[in-house]
Amino acid sequence: ERGYVSMGGVTEDDDELADRVSKVCRAVLTRLHAEISRSINFYRSQQGGSAPSRLYLTGGSALLPHIDVALVGEPTRMQPAVAERGLMVLDCTAHGRAGHAARNEGINAITEAIKDIEWFSSYRFEKESQMLGPVKMTTTIIQAGTQHNVIPDTCTFTVDVRSNEFYSNQDIYNIVRACVKSDVVPRSFRLSSSRIDIGHPLVSRALALGPLPDGSPRTPFGSPTLSDQALMPWPSLKMGPGDSARSHTADEYICLSELHQAIGEYITMLDGLSL
Repeated sequence: ERGYVSMGGVTEDDDELADRVSKVCRAVLTRLHAEISRSINFYRSQQGGSAPSRLYLTGGSALLPHIDVALVGEPTRMQPAVAERGLMVLDCTAHGRAGHAARNEGINAITEAIKDIEWFSSYRFEKESQMLGPVKMTTTIIQAGTQHNVIPDTCTFTVDVRSNEFYSNQDIYNIVRACVKSDVVPRSFRLSSSRIDIGHPLVSRALALGPLPDGSPRTPFGSPTLSDQALMPWPSLKMGPGDSARSHTADEYICLSELHQAIGEYITMLDGLSL
């Protein structure tokens, strides 16, 4: 009811609370950007000017001796996400043999790639999750050829793999390698699927909050999107204000009413929680 906060500020300039929240968000992001830039510049000074391929941001968890459970504030409309899909990106290369298109020579790498892409599209893993559904593999990038009259000898394509809790990324990779002809290189095995027992005390506290403000039931679900949960070895529940559908959009925002609701519900969930 008081507007919303976005990366560009707030919608109501005369709202003092919204203005303060917006300033805090901008200050945090500005400091974070400065620290990232400082880390990259230091790396470049040590590595002869080359840029890092990855940059890891860590918080205070490294100082904690033990973590029983985590509450991840990703946007779920304050619905409890008790499971989350993992992610693995596969860079694939199909091989052929170059030749002249007019002479019916060579082996077309695009044709070879299509066979494997069709496998990625049609293959079904045996174990399906009640919360997350089946493992999902989607070809998202493809590139081949440099001239219209030359049969390409290589075709590269990228596959986005979203795993459920029954398969590790290594398991999926092993199955893929045994079934496709193309070379397959995983970018990482780190981002695995995660799940918390629906009977966990934190989940029970979340469900005890009752219906959402709009009257819809609070229902445990499996999240199709990735978050910091993928890097947490301890149990974790994803539940936060905002709508995931707004994420990564040009006008990404969160309503102030959603922040107010979340603060009150977090306090109710955590106050007196016994693990």
